[in-house]
Amino acid sequence: MSELYLGKHLDSNGRPGEIYRHRLSDLTTHTFICGGSGSGKTVMGKAIIEEAALRGVPAIIVDLKGDLSSLTLAFGEISASAIAPWIKVEDHSTLGRAALAEANTIRKRLWEWGLAEANVREFSDQVAVEIFTPRSELGRRVAIPLISSPPPDVEKLFQE
Repeated sequence: MSELYLGKHLDSNGRPGEIYRHRLSDLTTHTFICGGSGSGKTVMGKAIIEEAALRGVPAIIVDLKGDLSSLTLAFGEISASAIAPWIKVEDHSTLGRAALAEANTIRKRLWEWGLAEANVREFSDQVAVEIFTPRSELGRRVAIPLISSPPPDVEKLFQE
């Protein structure tokens, strides 16, 4: 039985406690996550998507706000040089220190949740994430033309 690691139970003080796993077989065709603003819906969605993808479950994600596009930021290594292109600093001479601090923060957060750099590397190595962006220069460009009427031989298409 395959299980998804989805984080940790929180104790009465809101501190992470025991590991929480969910049976993959309990997620059938669709998954619905609801909650108030700032309640962790996106984090939970990412955890489910990442864990399911590691077990070979494909996903098509429609992400209107762009929150889940960060799934592509699974670095093979958590190092200052890998993270530096994603860091914004006012003074470029501080970029190296800022990137190193961010790498250390990421490692610490992973450790707090029972994960390590190897888990990120596993996701990076095993999962292909593609982002299709309608009418944008970012990601894989895609433009789907509107079809005003079906092709004249549409009936033939259903017979073949």
